[in-house]
Amino acid sequence: MLKPRDIKVGSVIYIDPKKFSNDIAMVNVVTGGRPALYEFRPGPFVCVSRSGSFCSFMALTTTPTSSRGDRFKIEPHWLRGTPQWEGQESYLNDVTQTYVGDLLGFLAAQVATVHRQSSGYTERPLVTPEGVEAIREEQRIRIRRAA
Repeated sequence: MLKPRDIKVGSVIYIDPKKFSNDIAMVNVVTGGRPALYEFRPGPFVCVSRSGSFCSFMALTTTPTSSRGDRFKIEPHWLRGTPQWEGQESYLNDVTQTYVGDLLGFLAAQVATVHRQSSGYTERPLVTPEGVEAIREEQRIRIRRAA
């Protein structure tokens, strides 16, 4: 399992949100509200900020649309890691929803350390700094639009 030293901005870890402790909250970056953690399938989450032991993660998905419309696409050149990870389309589940809290709470909820690995390939998946900045910019756009 991953340790705190393994997590940096852009790191992707597989998390089961049902395992989150009370140290983790979901925050809507547009409204500032803190909705209850909803039922969510285990899957990949990308670290979008970290300051000491406090960090924030966003859920990723391979589905391009939701009931609310199109999702923010993680461009292929922003993905690093296993060939399978780099070869699939990825999107933010919801650019307005960020999970925040203590890093140890996220690590306690991890269910895998690498993308469904094939033939022993163990490089950890990540989103490049350029990709993380694009995510943050999309959040800023949504915040300005809502103001």
